[in-house]
Amino acid sequence: MKIEFENRGERYECDLGSGVSLARPIQFSDSRPNPWNVSAPVKTVVTTDGFTGSTQAGGSCNVDQLSLIPHCHGTHTETIGHIVNRDHFVSDLSIPSIIPAVAVSVSPVAADSIADTYEPAFGPSDHVIAADHLNQQIEKWAGFTAKALIVRTDSPDAFFSNEAMAAIVDAGVEHLLVDLPSVDRLDDDGLLTNHRIFWNVEAGCHETHEKSRTAHTITELIRVPDQVTDGPCLLSIQVPSIDSDAAPSRPVLYPITRI
Repeated sequence: MKIEFENRGERYECDLGSGVSLARPIQFSDSRPNPWNVSAPVKTVVTTDGFTGSTQAGGSCNVDQLSLIPHCHGTHTETIGHIVNRDHFVSDLSIPSIIPAVAVSVSPVAADSIADTYEPAFGPSDHVIAADHLNQQIEKWAGFTAKALIVRTDSPDAFFSNEAMAAIVDAGVEHLLVDLPSVDRLDDDGLLTNHRIFWNVEAGCHETHEKSRTAHTITELIRVPDQVTDGPCLLSIQVPSIDSDAAPSRPVLYPITRI
């Protein structure tokens, strides 16, 4: 099925049958990616008196129990509930079915080669996404109004500078998707400064305020296939309705064509 839509006075066409999944599957036979060295996801057969949830073991059907950590075990979408005391569940979100988005590719650089900053301070081996490099990519597509930004780095150890995250907020991004395990450095003394900048939560605080961006999301550990080109697109963030601050998700990117 094809749809046509307008963005900033330009007409576009999209084939909704051409969607590309940006999700990394959660594979119970392989614990990767596992940036925090947590226990691997586990899948076990449900057994009760008189019932075995495995056809191979003689059961009538397959029924598994899954144990996993959404923040660690694959592509996941998280809410502001990740950093505040009050419950903000994925199940409470009202994410549009289709979101205008832009995909960009950014090469991380050595932290000591730029003027950007980070809290806590950069380490000698840190590689980061710099604000000016990110802005250059975003500005290429300034003629298209996007509410989601898909960032491809192909560098699992990188993270954003604080200025880069502020630039994302200034660009009006409501849904940020990255191929990184975290928008922050993995070892950041628990400050999560980029998460706080994105959701507008004060440093050291676990409470929202009237200007906190409570409806916005961060999706981490995506995988952007080589076939995806930079530029405007449509996006569907498919996430289950779970009472948790984060859940495994399946973002789907739809290429578009100007007509």
